[in-house]
Amino acid sequence: MKCLSLILKSFLWQWLLFDRATTEITIKNIVSANASFGKNKFPIVYVYTVVPAVCKHGLPSYIKESLEQALFSQPDSTIIMVSNFAECHETEKSISKASNIMLVDSTKIISNRTQVFANLSREIFVLDGLNELWITSALRFFIMEDLMISYGYREILHVEADNMLYGNLSAILPLLREGYPGLAATPLTSGKFFITASVLWVSDISYLIKFNDFLLSMGTNKDNAWMIYLGWLRKFACCKKGGYNPDANGDGIKPFAVNEMSMLAFYHKYNPNEFRLLPVVPYYQSYARHRYVCDLASFAPGGSQVGPSTGSGVWDSNSWGQFIGGTSKKRGRDKGFTDSSHITGQAIGSSHCTISFICGNQSTSKVWLNATDTYQEYQNKILANNRSSRSLSVVDTSEKKCYTAPFVRCSEEYPWTPLWNLHVHSKHTASFRSIPCPCA
Repeated sequence: MKCLSLILKSFLWQWLLFDRATTEITIKNIVSANASFGKNKFPIVYVYTVVPAVCKHGLPSYIKESLEQALFSQPDSTIIMVSNFAECHETEKSISKASNIMLVDSTKIISNRTQVFANLSREIFVLDGLNELWITSALRFFIMEDLMISYGYREILHVEADNMLYGNLSAILPLLREGYPGLAATPLTSGKFFITASVLWVSDISYLIKFNDFLLSMGTNKDNAWMIYLGWLRKFACCKKGGYNPDANGDGIKPFAVNEMSMLAFYHKYNPNEFRLLPVVPYYQSYARHRYVCDLASFAPGGSQVGPSTGSGVWDSNSWGQFIGGTSKKRGRDKGFTDSSHITGQAIGSSHCTISFICGNQSTSKVWLNATDTYQEYQNKILANNRSSRSLSVVDTSEKKCYTAPFVRCSEEYPWTPLWNLHVHSKHTASFRSIPCPCA
């Protein structure tokens, strides 16, 4: 990290504390004209910042597919796309044909502290000269804060742009509100040193502000926060010659590991009650147990590492999507990919868990959509109905329709468990849009 002077950092921190106190007053003067759009619906928020190097391409096509899937699967929610439209006019053209999406220009709601973090980010993260993935990935948390203040949102669900949503998430809002006070996201690695914001539940803006304060403290090295973070991260991401914070031998932390995923994990380490983890593997009583595999059951619904069940479904931190759709590095040509450091990768490799994109059956849809069911109650109902069932619905039975969606399980003796989201790492989101299918 290119360190700012201690004097400048001290000044920045004092100024940021002042700015947060005045943000709500100043920001309300620049709210966009569509502030009342979907005001009474639950907000599902996508954030994507386009840097000048790629502006001419507009928003990537996979984002449009994700937004259209969200419109299809989330009829009770407001789908919000936040981007720097004024700085890159090509972005709005990319999704202008998609109706019923609330577009918010991040340049019109940006706060001083967001701008400060954007500047600090160039000192913290590796620059790639293209999309600036690491900078924009962390900056989005501040843009979400600006959005919530500007539009008066108390709670939101943030979804990364390459994630497809399935099942009506408004059905599990009572469970999220009761079981996940604060923030919640999806754990990726077994050692919990990477947590993705494939989906990020924000129950109240105060928790997001506190997390962003944490990021700013690292950016300004307040109370030595940056060096403490690097010391923790070194255990998981060492070593590379010339990396971050090199030792006497020149071995430092691998630069790619300094990202928002490890920062989320570091925050969770010290704030586990305010930042909880969502279940990412299905319930299964016979997960493999040996020294090369973590306690997988602890990351399943009801497990010790995660919060309470979120209805009948589980979540994808990105491993399920990599397995069924391949990785972005290989442009999807490596379907079946697993990473042995990932929780889900270990479940697939050691316990033969699998994912299938199958048709939903309207006869069991109410079981999935019943927000009052615990995960075990849901499992028992399906087992009682048909132990070998391959299908569940993603829609309300009143519509008398069935659609395709992703489901996971670890044994034919267990029912298919729906995924609430699929992280399409390959960016081939069009391949995983729900389509009508014959009801079983």
